[in-house]
Amino acid sequence: SLSNTNAIKYGITIERTNFRTFPTYEPSYRKQGDIEFDRFQETAVYPLEPLIIYLESKDGQWYFARMYNYIGWIPKSSVVFGEKEEILEYLNQESFLVVIDRQIHIEDKIFDMGVRIPLKEEREDSYIILIPESGDNKLEIVEKEILKSKGLHLGYLPYTKENIILQAFKFKNEPYGWGGLNNTRDCSAFIMDIYRCFGIKLPRNTQDQGAKSLGIGYDLKHTGTTEEKLEFLEEIPAVTVLYMPGHTMLYLGKEQGDHYIIHQFAGYYDDNNGNLEYIPMMKTALTPITIKTSSGKTYLENIYLGKEFIIE
Repeated sequence: SLSNTNAIKYGITIERTNFRTFPTYEPSYRKQGDIEFDRFQETAVYPLEPLIIYLESKDGQWYFARMYNYIGWIPKSSVVFGEKEEILEYLNQESFLVVIDRQIHIEDKIFDMGVRIPLKEEREDSYIILIPESGDNKLEIVEKEILKSKGLHLGYLPYTKENIILQAFKFKNEPYGWGGLNNTRDCSAFIMDIYRCFGIKLPRNTQDQGAKSLGIGYDLKHTGTTEEKLEFLEEIPAVTVLYMPGHTMLYLGKEQGDHYIIHQFAGYYDDNNGNLEYIPMMKTALTPITIKTSSGKTYLENIYLGKEFIIE
């Protein structure tokens, strides 16, 4: 029902919510019982995310919307409208907090790592923050006082390798969440949320993050054998983000002869008397880079790119 010309509106999310492929919560699974992977789930959308609204669903329950790095159907109840200038002025205030824990709760709402919260005032033991609420579906900014905590940082974190690693390990053992299901995250959101803490906004999916984003790239696809790739890996700085088809991981470096990565993933394969045995993980974990995929090849053999999000 989209016309050639459509009047757009501007909105902002008031809670953690989802982009869906279609305006429905009805799931789609590749096979019976495979309920961890709802193929109609596109991505989680965090609070205080500005949106362009294109269309309302026929039942009046969903909006077709765009955020800075994705597009999809979002529940109407999670969005309030405002004027473009009003939303940008609110979000771009000079003083702000950044969530640096895996997640925090403000009243009954979840705020994930990397969410930027406008700040009105810093007090000795608390912050006065500015939060949008729904008033007849119109943007209404209210003040809330919250206690200071280690989960909040005044401004962005300093962009250092140490801080990247510290942020990554805050997700260790977090359950896997395809497209942000179950209030967790998948591999590309794991990387994306770490870098949001430093004010760096990345594309949502692995292909776009790796090949199409800015930064210093290390081309691994033209190296040959596993041994040659290992030699090349010796030259790549620690805390480089690595990409293989459909997956991304943070390279930590070499320890006692093994190269290690931390990543959010479903599982891997291991040799069992000449047969490949699937080892389910469904969490963020630290592993060697030599674990295997279903093809029998190691992750290292499948990696095509390393990326440092630095502009020289």
